[in-house]
Amino acid sequence: MALMSYVQRRRSGFYEFRKRLPQALAGKDVPTHMRDRFPDLINTSTRRFKNEFVQSLDTKEAPAAKKQAHRIAFRLAVMVEEAEAALTAQQHSSQPAKSVDPQEIGEAVYRSLLEGDEAERLMVDDRRLLNMDRATEWPDLEPLKPASGAGMQIDHATGLRG
Repeated sequence: MALMSYVQRRRSGFYEFRKRLPQALAGKDVPTHMRDRFPDLINTSTRRFKNEFVQSLDTKEAPAAKKQAHRIAFRLAVMVEEAEAALTAQQHSSQPAKSVDPQEIGEAVYRSLLEGDEAERLMVDDRRLLNMDRATEWPDLEPLKPASGAGMQIDHATGLRG
């Protein structure tokens, strides 16, 4: 029976699971907030991530060792994935936040509101542009309603009050 490449037999006859940790973790310093969460991946004397994960499979039987190794491999993969995610999240959060100028935000919001207002003012119903003499060419054309709610009314656009 062929065993997995990360299952080895010790001199004592017992099998062990031995697998290198990825470069993103191997030998790196462990932030204090991660020490309690990943004790199996940390060398307690150096307080760094281990270079490789080693665990006894507590058996001298190859089939039992293989079965146990599958469980450990899955558990290790999950731990490594979580540790890498926690480490990258910690690195991103340790970067200084950009300073935000409230004046700049206010000006950007005000500019956005003015641009929206200007776009609404420029929005014109095409029926206003029709020459009323040619309007009879389109008998299905509905007349423009004075309070359409979209765009400006003619008296507002020309500055005339009626």
